[in-house]
Amino acid sequence: MKKIKIIIFIAALLYGSQAVVAQEAYLEPLMPGYAVFATVTEQANVYKEHRKTSKIVGQLEAGDTVEILKDYSTKWYLVGSEEHGIKGWVESKVLVIPSDEPAAVVQLTALQLEEYVNREGFASTTAFLIYTDLWRQRTHIFTGSKDDWRLLHTFVCSTGKNESPTTRGEFTIGERGAWFYSKRLGSGGKFWVRFNDTYLFHSVAMNSDKQVIDPTLGERSSSGCVRLSVEDAEWVYKNIPIGTTVIIN
Repeated sequence: MKKIKIIIFIAALLYGSQAVVAQEAYLEPLMPGYAVFATVTEQANVYKEHRKTSKIVGQLEAGDTVEILKDYSTKWYLVGSEEHGIKGWVESKVLVIPSDEPAAVVQLTALQLEEYVNREGFASTTAFLIYTDLWRQRTHIFTGSKDDWRLLHTFVCSTGKNESPTTRGEFTIGERGAWFYSKRLGSGGKFWVRFNDTYLFHSVAMNSDKQVIDPTLGERSSSGCVRLSVEDAEWVYKNIPIGTTVIIN
């Protein structure tokens, strides 16, 4: 304990007000994470897949709280309930999903970010690591290796709205393409890079003519993908190799 106090005191002398934030960072988790919790409005079956013909894996009661893990066109939701030990799909009509919270204004320093990813021991099969902070709407690119990551870039991003949240967890960069368009969503984007099934890093939303229709960054605005500026999306597309670890929280 004395050693920690000495380190904090020295940091305060060297870095002033930043050391106050750094002190909290060393004693508490740097990243609180941003999970979406919904309230169940009525008794509901929980299904193995997003269809009523699927196997029923459990049941929820009115008033239960569940975490929204994933959506299917905002009509079905993959939810988890620690209380009932259930994970499965429910219809959207039985859920009340809260409004989106504004992104946190205060950002972390490079020192704090590096401390976090190194302390957590994140590893990657490439010389890069990606950390998307849902709370602060930032995507951080690190270079190096396990226990020795250094911040390379920080990109302002836009992740999923509460009704269509970005999946949380640890994933791996997969294939990519220069352009895509989804008729179902009515939008597309440039420079997409896959990190989890249908979830991608890509540019701000565009129409079928490749014109920007939603330039929003720094707020929850997407249907689940992580949107970046065209320039930042292109950088990820050109520089981040397949196999790179992605942390979404």
